[in-house]
Amino acid sequence: MIKLRHAVDSPLGVVTVICALLALLTPWVIRIPQAGLEGSFGFQVPVTWLIVLAFLAALLGTNLTVSLIGLLAGEALLLGWFGWATWVTTTSRFAGFDFPFMGIDLIGPAWYFGAVGLMATGVVVARKFADHEPRPGGELWLLALLPGLALIRLDRRTRGTIYAVLVLSALFLASIDSPVGPLFQPLTGDFEAPPPPPTRLLEWIFLGTAAALTLLSMIETARAKATGVRSGLRETH
Repeated sequence: MIKLRHAVDSPLGVVTVICALLALLTPWVIRIPQAGLEGSFGFQVPVTWLIVLAFLAALLGTNLTVSLIGLLAGEALLLGWFGWATWVTTTSRFAGFDFPFMGIDLIGPAWYFGAVGLMATGVVVARKFADHEPRPGGELWLLALLPGLALIRLDRRTRGTIYAVLVLSALFLASIDSPVGPLFQPLTGDFEAPPPPPTRLLEWIFLGTAAALTLLSMIETARAKATGVRSGLRETH
């Protein structure tokens, strides 16, 4: 069952709806005609619609299992697109460039709005699990696939929110540091690759930081769950 009236009952619900619109109305992929890439807005790319529908279903649905499935589907699609962008830069389409392209160079702002919308929805869903199902089950480790959400499920909301914000910030900084400037590339006109930088290490550090923070949030989730189990055992004796 879906209750549209409750979509914007909370600030996070408003953020999710705004991000859904921006993901559709801003560039999803930048234009590099030399590599056969044409710039596209989010609404022109089918995967964008699937991602938006996935996290909106997670936000609007009243069944927590359906909401969790929507979250995981949205994450898989976002990561899948990032993986495709990373792979395509290693193909012959980019062999003619002196500039060492990375996947982060091809991704427009719509991808980030999709990621923020997904995380905002995830926080809402994790809070619903914490409020309606006090004892965590198998959903805990599925929520842990998105940084910080499992901690929010365990009612460690501040810690979980910090992880989510830090991961999104690391991804954003990786894009901002890109010499290509994918967040600001126009969808028309000629594309000129920037001069090759001495290194792309900083972008890799930001991307690695996002992955490391996700892993750390999983480790902290395991410790928090173990602590909760031990506390429960003491209370029963």
